[in-house]
Amino acid sequence: MKTMDEKNSQLENLLKKIDELKTEHAKEDVFNAFQIFRLNDKEVMHSRFIKSLLNPNEIHGYKDDFLKLFLKRVDIVDFNTNGITVECEKNTHNNRFIDIAIENKVSRQMIIIENKIWAGDLNNQLLDYYEYGLKLYENRSENIYMVYLTPYGKRYGNNSFPIENEQPKNAI
Repeated sequence: MKTMDEKNSQLENLLKKIDELKTEHAKEDVFNAFQIFRLNDKEVMHSRFIKSLLNPNEIHGYKDDFLKLFLKRVDIVDFNTNGITVECEKNTHNNRFIDIAIENKVSRQMIIIENKIWAGDLNNQLLDYYEYGLKLYENRSENIYMVYLTPYGKRYGNNSFPIENEQPKNAI
């Protein structure tokens, strides 16, 4: 299991590599279906599309292959993909909605994906999501995974998950 410092170092290296690739390929045409359909700033549409890929029960026919690739990409190694549910706009019952929630109720695990395209973070947004996951799954922080998804790898703000609070063990 990697420490947060190791994960942060890897993330920083990845972001540097992304910047290098963006500079290298800046003049190349890039295929982007969201842009073609003028959905590049439609966060809910992105979330629905991602949810459909990650959901083994969708009609794409690839079962949990996309989910397993995603888990590998974000370095989640011990998430049980059997019998999961995948939901968009999951209500946390305090007027907050998780963009994408992947749950395994049997193994008591949850992946919370916050999909940010251009919108800013709301106060305590990720903290509320994390506390919701903890409440659902008996305060077992090792079973709650937080993924902050942005177009350019931007990190969440201190207002969304204040630093004075215990930080998630599994934040990506």
